[in-house]
Amino acid sequence: IWGWNNIVAVDAGGLHTVGLKNDGKVVAVSSRKEAGQCNVSEWDDIVAISAGYQHTVGLKQDGTVTAVGNNKDGRCNVENWTDIVMISAGSWHTVGLKSDGTVVAVGDNEHSQCAVKRWKNIVSIGAGAFHTAWRVRPAAARRKSRLPPAALSAHRTAPRRALGSTAFPPGTWPGRTA
Repeated sequence: IWGWNNIVAVDAGGLHTVGLKNDGKVVAVSSRKEAGQCNVSEWDDIVAISAGYQHTVGLKQDGTVTAVGNNKDGRCNVENWTDIVMISAGSWHTVGLKSDGTVVAVGDNEHSQCAVKRWKNIVSIGAGAFHTAWRVRPAAARRKSRLPPAALSAHRTAPRRALGSTAFPPGTWPGRTA
């Protein structure tokens, strides 16, 4: 985007584009800002960003999360999240991966996209329009490793080489059933 400098990460949402600067600040642009998804100018200490449909989510250095934008379905209700290492904003929901390999989610749950309470040993997450995807660390790797269950780095990012399988829980991908 013209005029953006020192950008280390970008993400595109339904109606906006977000950039993470190397100093932990965030910039955003959109032709339609009425939902507030671009109100990120006061953010600092951000290490990861994710843009959903009319909302933006930022992961802070201390493992907490901030969000702005359309909160009609509760997709921005992340103020109590702690110990988060990865975030993903879907269309109407937001997902966070905790350092212990468990997952938290807020927002619309019409298609069970926020039904994550029993997920364990997760190493990566992704939020889509009507589903949430995850990657599980294999049991053999969990037994042999001295790393924590989620095998995440100290920099609060996903591992560079994640092991395991990717799956969609039954009923969470539209048109597919168990």
